[in-house]
Amino acid sequence: MTSGFYLGHSSGDTLDKAIKKRMMKLLQLIGIAFAVYLGNDLFRCFLGNVRTNLSITEYFKVLVSGETLIKFLFFNIMPVTMPMGWFLLAQLYAYWVIRMLNRVRGIAFAYQGIPFLFAGYFLIRIIIPAMIGVKEDNEFVWILSRNWLFDALPFMLLGMCMASNREVIAKKTKPDIALFYVIFFSFLAVGEYILFSYLDRSCDYYISNILAVICIFVVAIDNGGLVKENNVLVKIGQRHSTFIYIIHGFMIMAVNTVLNFFHLRNHYTEWFLPVYVLTASLGGSVIWNQVCGKFHDFKTIRGKG
Repeated sequence: MTSGFYLGHSSGDTLDKAIKKRMMKLLQLIGIAFAVYLGNDLFRCFLGNVRTNLSITEYFKVLVSGETLIKFLFFNIMPVTMPMGWFLLAQLYAYWVIRMLNRVRGIAFAYQGIPFLFAGYFLIRIIIPAMIGVKEDNEFVWILSRNWLFDALPFMLLGMCMASNREVIAKKTKPDIALFYVIFFSFLAVGEYILFSYLDRSCDYYISNILAVICIFVVAIDNGGLVKENNVLVKIGQRHSTFIYIIHGFMIMAVNTVLNFFHLRNHYTEWFLPVYVLTASLGGSVIWNQVCGKFHDFKTIRGKG
């Protein structure tokens, strides 16, 4: 949604160029992430604890199989053990769809389809499986619901829609009321989570999450938080959010390894695990950007020489 919001400031050829630039950057990040997690998989294969103890030869057979390729191309499922990788592909596909919509001037029309995309998600993820008695952990249900169409595209379009109407939002909404609804819908989301857990069902997002995040954006727009370039959170979001998302899975494994090695795992460290992972991921992203910046400077100097 944040990606969509920043795209929503552009239109026409400017938007097309902005999307193309983001797609190329995202492709590079996907390539890097794929290489890192492939190496992690091969190391774990060597240790004998990945994908039901596959050997390296068996692992590569699965990696290049037709089923793996179909899941990768059509349902955004990474062929390597990279839990968050599906969303990177989903985001890439959503960028491409929006780029095509922009070329036929169909983005404004696509805004009207946002509620139907959300409805389609809940229909496939919750309603139909419950009606026909399919279990919550059914892989087919997850494949059909967790992809670019239902997880990336509607939120990206929603962000663009709010950006294109930000002046109207700033004039007609009151931040205090919106903040109240942020808190209200956040508590309601917890209630939804508990309810669906009781029913042995789960979602990547709930109706209350959607409403809460809309209100968060309203509060941010009213306070200029999403457009102030000197805002620390804005800078972190612009420069580090994607890379943090890529490496946070790896950092979870690293933090858990450290806690187990030093026998620090307990009830209190479990509660602070997200803080540890976020801090480590942000630090990794800062270091990565610094290394890339130095490498770019080196290439520039070498090119001039």
